[in-house]
Amino acid sequence: MREINDLVRELRQNRNLSQKSLAQGICSREALTKFEQRGTNISAKNLFLILDKMNINLEEFEFLLQDGELPFKQKIYQQGIRCLHDRAAHERYLAQLAELAASTNDEYYQLLATIFDVNQVGALPKLSDSSATKHLTNYLNSIDTWGRFELSLFINAMSLFPTDYILNTYKMNISKMYAYTKNPHYQDGLLSFFNNAGITLIRRHDFVVLAKLLTEYNLLTQNPDYASDRIIYLIFKKVVDAENNFQVLMIDEELKILNYLGYKELAKSLNSMFTNIFK
Repeated sequence: MREINDLVRELRQNRNLSQKSLAQGICSREALTKFEQRGTNISAKNLFLILDKMNINLEEFEFLLQDGELPFKQKIYQQGIRCLHDRAAHERYLAQLAELAASTNDEYYQLLATIFDVNQVGALPKLSDSSATKHLTNYLNSIDTWGRFELSLFINAMSLFPTDYILNTYKMNISKMYAYTKNPHYQDGLLSFFNNAGITLIRRHDFVVLAKLLTEYNLLTQNPDYASDRIIYLIFKKVVDAENNFQVLMIDEELKILNYLGYKELAKSLNSMFTNIFK
């Protein structure tokens, strides 16, 4: 079994991350250096944040500590996340996915290409009844207990799925993750699910299903560390209450608060989205 600090150093180096960039916003570079080199103590919260920044969840980390290898599909998915902001690497990655799809006849890789070929979550084209969507559905349905990998896949492909599948997936898979909500990996993932589901359902004008999700979203956003998510919840609540009579001016106060808190791009994006939906 490898040492925790040795594995963190190896994962960081594999991702071409400097100690400074990995530590930024979490701890000092000096603290990370001491941890990697000497195995000095590091808080559980900081370890989770470091792993999260490298897109490694706790289960995967424990597996790697036992000298295991990540499943190939997970490694390919994480590779895509790492190269999103490097145009040349991103193009090579898409070419690799095309080769894998052709050589294995596995449309999972074609679906990954679809996901990583767009920049914004929720902007995916609707591919109802496509073989790629069916393949991803079969893959997700084959996993009894979802980890952060499956949750991330589902969130990024949200607009591909019918509303009934989104709701049933929440009931059958995502709700099981509440046992892990003290772990920032899963807390952030669950919040991303509600945010993306809310936006997807509002675009579809499916206020009834969104109302069913808001109770749990309300509970998750009680934490003051998630102020922006709390405001998004309040916006979703106003949309559900007003339904098709909703007007963007109804959320002026929420948008002002987001701007005040420094979430100017988020406020601008929400304003634009709701303006287009409720013309």
